[in-house]
This record gives sequence, C-alpha cells and structure tokens, in this order.
Amino acid sequence: MDKELSYLRHENDRLIKSNYDLSNQKRIGMRIADSLNNQLTADLAKAHADLAIAVAALKVIERRGVNSASATEARRALAQIAGIEAAPAENSSRLREWLKGKFHD
Repeated sequence: MDKELSYLRHENDRLIKSNYDLSNQKRIGMRIADSLNNQLTADLAKAHADLAIAVAALKVIERRGVNSASATEARRALAQIAGIEAAPAENSSRLREWLKGKFHD
C-alpha cells in the first residue's frame, strides 16, 4: 500500500509541475484518497482486532488467575499486541507497564 501511495503522490507532483490536464490530476487525487482510505480502514480493523484480543485476554486472566496456563497464553497474546518479545515470565513487568500506559485513566 505504501509503494502505491508513494507512486501516486509522485505522479500527482509530476502532473502539477507540468501543468498537465486537470482531469488527470483529479483522477490521481481520487486514487490517493482511496489509497489513504484503504490504509486507514486496514489500520482501524487491526486496532479493533487487537483491542478485542486484549479484552478477551484480560478477562481470562481475571477469571482464571494470573498463574493459570490460560493466563500464560493470555499474557502471550497481550505481549504480542504490545510488541514485547520475551517469554511470559520475563515480560510480565513490561506488560504491566505497557497496560498501565494504554489503559490508565
């Protein structure tokens, strides 16, 4: 998606500099808008999925206790969302810090 957007922006700049036909500039502009909209939609869908996983993982931890096997899997899922690369035992404190930063009022 980024390569396409980069190409479209380059093409748009080229058309503007050459005072080319406005209909082509409009067409490129519409493609840029579509590309940006698609990227935002994809980002929003991923954020929504990450939030759903995080909520489910927190519910598992709450119901099963922090030391259960399912809580370990839940911590792994949360760590993956947070981008923490470590074993569950190692990432617990970093995960707590990340969660505080994300969900603290």
